[in-house]
Amino acid sequence: MKSEEQPLVSIIISSYNYAQFLWQAIDSALLQTYPRTEVIVVDDGSTDDSPNIITSYGHRIQSILQRNGGQASALNAGFNLSKGSIIVFLDSDDILLPDALEQTCTFFADPAVVKVHWTLAEIDADGISKNKLFNKFPLASGDLFKEVIQNGPLKSGGPPYSSPTSGNAWSRRLLHQIMPIPEKLYKSSPDQYLHVLAPVYGELRAVEKSLGYYRTHGNNYSAHPIQNYAAEYIERFEHSCSFLQQHLRKKGIIADDSKWDRNSWYHQIRSGIDDIIQLVPKKEGFVLVDENAWCIDGELAQRKRFHLVEDNGRYYGPPTDDKQAISEVERERREGANYIFFTSNSFWWLDYYAKLAAHLEKNYPCILNNERLLGLQLQTS
Repeated sequence: MKSEEQPLVSIIISSYNYAQFLWQAIDSALLQTYPRTEVIVVDDGSTDDSPNIITSYGHRIQSILQRNGGQASALNAGFNLSKGSIIVFLDSDDILLPDALEQTCTFFADPAVVKVHWTLAEIDADGISKNKLFNKFPLASGDLFKEVIQNGPLKSGGPPYSSPTSGNAWSRRLLHQIMPIPEKLYKSSPDQYLHVLAPVYGELRAVEKSLGYYRTHGNNYSAHPIQNYAAEYIERFEHSCSFLQQHLRKKGIIADDSKWDRNSWYHQIRSGIDDIIQLVPKKEGFVLVDENAWCIDGELAQRKRFHLVEDNGRYYGPPTDDKQAISEVERERREGANYIFFTSNSFWWLDYYAKLAAHLEKNYPCILNNERLLGLQLQTS
């Protein structure tokens, strides 16, 4: 296909006080191997040097400098200015690989496809690879329309079955039917709104390879205390259910939302946190075996959290064998970990580290066993 026949892609970068990263995001958009792109940068009232960085690019980009209104406001403004038939929203602290658009745009040749998403590799604040993917779950794919009617947002390609903002491309046909994003309800994580509604209007495609970088630097929304953002996510989830109902009604479908699954990853985390807080007294310690998926470091509500295995208080990775696993549990018990909990995504440890499981079962009483947590009390006598 000749370049002039290829669809125009709009890369919309939302910017807020990430001047130290912004130029890398803009450069990654400008250096795409795909030939037909426009780059739009929306600064949402930054107080750092971001506006100067944006203006330094001149006519190579289109820019909007607006008062602070939240991320949904920035995405809405960028979309209104855009002309592309495919839209990519890029966070200003993230990076696209040069062939990201080239790898994904061909999927949109199928008119049924409204969204393509891909995995993101993690980098740190200095851009150094952390040798792992940010995505913790397989990406959703296919026609999920019947599933969304039956189960609601959870199985429809929404979190955690989608990539974060910078790992998605959207058809303009879809966004025209669901934009603008409600700005008061989605000042943060506006992609949740888009993820939930996409399956109502078409099919999803997943690229099972990394086409960009998600930067972790301590100021990410996901770096906030998980009990806070899990609660915020669940509140937005209920809003998402309402919007999903509205769009299904436009298609003449009345779904029974009382049957919709409300046991998402974040619902499980919030309930699991409540379990731990109820069982572990304040100022006591506990081992949480979650492969760091719950992103709790240091403490939880005045209760010290231990990793298995940890290095200077940070998750180091799984044990090499049963011997190390048992040794680490006993060391942490001596250092004040009076409880150990396995989360649902780590239940496989109890099969893989069979001698660890036998050691725990023999020596320590089980105090909790449900679909999200297995807990034992590590006796100190």
